[in-house]
This record gives sequence, structure tokens and C-alpha cells, in this order.
Amino acid sequence: MGNYAVGYIIFCLYPEKEEIGMSSFLLSGIIISLIFSFFFSAMERVYYAANKLQLELEGRLGRFSGKMISFFTRHPSWFLGSTFIGSTVSLLALSTFAALWLVPTLQLHLPQTLNNGIIIIIIQTLFSTVLILVASVLLPRILRRFNPNRLLAAFSLPFTVCFILLFILVYPVVSISELIMIRLFHKQYDAQRPFLGFAE
Repeated sequence: MGNYAVGYIIFCLYPEKEEIGMSSFLLSGIIISLIFSFFFSAMERVYYAANKLQLELEGRLGRFSGKMISFFTRHPSWFLGSTFIGSTVSLLALSTFAALWLVPTLQLHLPQTLNNGIIIIIIQTLFSTVLILVASVLLPRILRRFNPNRLLAAFSLPFTVCFILLFILVYPVVSISELIMIRLFHKQYDAQRPFLGFAE
């Protein structure tokens, strides 16, 4: 639905054929969005597969990566909130960049019989969906088969940087979700069993 809306808006912005090639900016935006989408989805799936006791032990040994991951194991809602916000922003950016490049390109190269708004939006939606499935679902599922603890340690620093940058969004989202659980569902919130996340 989001891809359809983005595609429709972009199509309205380009009602006529215009010769717009793939600029380096749009290409970079698509690639970077795919990388971040994969990164946040993979971190979430690896987190669930990791050995939490071993992570706590590494944190007590004084290793920087161990300390960071140990911090997130004590605050899982913040970790999962970061992956949730990061994935959402990445997917929105990916859909936007893909539409900005693909819609004008299709308008320019499609045959006249297929060159209409509905066909263009369908193609754009399918294109974005395939990219999202590969980056956010298929590759993270494959990655979690490797050593999850080692992967978490390897990417602890970039994830911590992302967490700091996204905290202004993560904190209110996690707080609102806790409030909904307590007020709406009348359940006691357990920080060790958060309901935020895609891979549970």
C-alpha cells in the first residue's frame, strides 16, 4: 500500500515523458536504503538467535562489543525499537528513491500501449517489493544461520551509533507501546519480553 501511494504521487509529478536517467544520487539512495534495511532486519533476527548468557559473560569481561550488546540484552525494547524504526525509515526511503527513478524511466521507455498510470505503478510496486523481500527477509534469514553472537559483536559499534541517532524516535515509540500494553491490554509490561519487533 505504501509503495502504491508513493508510486501514484511520483506519477502525478511526471504526467508526461521526461528523459530522466538514473542519477548517481538516486542510485546511491536506493543502495544505501537497501543496506540499512538489510542491516536492521538482520540485527533483529540475529539478536533472537544469539546466546544471551554468552553475551552477558562477554560484557563482564570488559570487551567494548560485549558491553554494548550486554546493555541491549538488559534493554531489549530499546534494541527492538531501534530495529523497528530503522527498518521503517529504510523501507520508506527505498520506496521513495525507487519511485523517483523508476516511474519517469518507465514513462520514457514503455511502449505506448502499456504507458499508463496503473501499469507503471504496478511495475514500480513489484520492483520495490522484490528489493524489500530480498534485503529485509531472504538475506537476514540466511545470515542468522552463521554465528549470531559473533555477528552481533562485529556490528555492535555501527548499531550503537544508529541507536544514538534514532533514540529521539525510539524512546517515544517504545514508551507509547508500553503504555498501550498496560492501559489497553491491561498487562504488566516486562522489559525482558517486549512485543516490539518483526522476528518473534
